[in-house]
Amino acid sequence: MGASGVLRLDGSTLTADLTAVQRAAQAVEDAVPVTALLDGHPQLARRFRRGRLVRVPERWAEQAELAGVLVGLLPAGTELAEVEVNRVLGEVGEPATLRRLLVDHGALERDPAALVYRRREG
Repeated sequence: MGASGVLRLDGSTLTADLTAVQRAAQAVEDAVPVTALLDGHPQLARRFRRGRLVRVPERWAEQAELAGVLVGLLPAGTELAEVEVNRVLGEVGEPATLRRLLVDHGALERDPAALVYRRREG
């Protein structure tokens, strides 16, 4: 820890400088795909911690905004199996809840048998 600069021994006093740890944590958060999608959505960004959705908004308009952001995580023009949608949305939060939110707000289409999903364009 001393070589990393996090801990410093000055005589008999041990001090911690967490700047390096904070920079590393910020770099990890910046690398999460949803972080870039949240630019320009400060109200929604506050609902995320380290790339994970802490709480789904209660208001319909905020849910619609969230759906519009999260659908950007899914590839356009591609049919996806439910397991694929779950894998992507599971990186952000509880996949079944988020999948339902995207379908309810028209951002994601589901076939009648619920076997295949497609991102709705426009």
